[in-house]
Amino acid sequence: MIINKKLTRKTTKIHNRRLTLKTIYDHQEISRADVARLTRLARPTVSSAVAELIEEGLVEETRQGPSAGGKPPIYLRVVPTSRSLIGVDLVSDAFRGGVLDLRGKLLSSSSLPVNDQDGELALELAYALIDQLLRQFAPTSEAIDLPAIQQAFLAGDEGVQQIIGDVGRFLGTQRYHGRGCHSPG
Repeated sequence: MIINKKLTRKTTKIHNRRLTLKTIYDHQEISRADVARLTRLARPTVSSAVAELIEEGLVEETRQGPSAGGKPPIYLRVVPTSRSLIGVDLVSDAFRGGVLDLRGKLLSSSSLPVNDQDGELALELAYALIDQLLRQFAPTSEAIDLPAIQQAFLAGDEGVQQIIGDVGRFLGTQRYHGRGCHSPG
């Protein structure tokens, strides 16, 4: 069965922006013209997406390249420290977590012994670990809203795609509320 989804201008713009960001990320350093060639997007579309990404601090211009007869290209790269990711391992005898930049470089880490705690006590320990990681490394005043992420995972694939597809939205605009873990009012 084929589901007919109408593409709106907004969904197309979001797709083009994500494709542009992924291409810049995958190539470490690349010009707008090369992004357009690789993605087969129009140059004005790429330029518009890049302008938004630069404004949000996700992408930066790095250097001017050599001219091939026309205007010299300006190279772009993802700013690795523009957002941070928190990863938590809750499987072993100690809960471990780390803060990573967008390139996966470990910026900070911490662990807390589990000591046979389970249920609500283990959940409180997990929140304490996340609190500790946020105190050790908080590059912005904004952080993750854990209840929103939990709800999205419970909502199924669509919610998961929403969270994973736009990490910057959660890391850049939502706030983690600590041990009480409640949604903003």
